[in-house]
Amino acid sequence: MEAPKRCGPLIYIFTALFLVAVPNLSPRATKFAANDEWGKIYRKMFGVAEMNQSISVLTGASAGATETFVVVPFELVKIRLQDKKSSYNGPIDVVKKVVASDGLLGLYTGLESTMWRHVLWNAGYFGVIFQVKKLLPKSETKQGQMTNDLIAGSIGGTCGTILNTPYHLPPQIPMLRLSIWKYTNLGE
Repeated sequence: MEAPKRCGPLIYIFTALFLVAVPNLSPRATKFAANDEWGKIYRKMFGVAEMNQSISVLTGASAGATETFVVVPFELVKIRLQDKKSSYNGPIDVVKKVVASDGLLGLYTGLESTMWRHVLWNAGYFGVIFQVKKLLPKSETKQGQMTNDLIAGSIGGTCGTILNTPYHLPPQIPMLRLSIWKYTNLGE
């Protein structure tokens, strides 16, 4: 991948920033907005006025499923560009070639395993945060509230990561179109 002469190395910097910023900003916003909306839907559906542990886990899982539809195309582009054997000339080239060869749904290659990963992470994260916040002492100050949020978020994030880590590699396999599960010279 060679940058145009007039842009020099700046094109690589801006491409890298784009590939990091966009896939991380939109899913985060989607995750929290979806969690709020699913919370309203489930509280109404189950006739519950306040969030409880079960609804927190359910809304988290639903937010993760919603987030997946935003994440997968960006992950596909990122992973295809990271492949050392890749012949793509940039993110737009990946999108054009994938759509040309596999159609629009080709951008969602790896959807199922990515969904498992995000559903588990968000269910663990939001479910644990709800419980930890209930167990922490009530704070009287803004700083105390921020400390409680930091503690709950750290514990929730750790639990979410533990739950989703086994699902981190599988989405990349179909996105790279390779099979790491073929072993050679076994039993020979």
